[in-house]
Amino acid sequence: MASIGIATRGGRVLAAAAFAVTLAVTAAPTPSRADVSPGAAVGIGLGSFALGTALGASARPYGPGYYP
Repeated sequence: MASIGIATRGGRVLAAAAFAVTLAVTAAPTPSRADVSPGAAVGIGLGSFALGTALGASARPYGPGYYP
């Protein structure tokens, strides 16, 4: 009976180790490629500038109840 308990525990440890190795291999970073054209980069920059301007203009700097 003791040998069955040891074998079961060993199987669980082996399964956990295999899972950890699989997770480490699949989560490893891979090199990326930045294929962004100059036109797309300009579009991203102008879009973020417009969004930041719209969000900044809608903010109330002195709180919700202050109207100068």
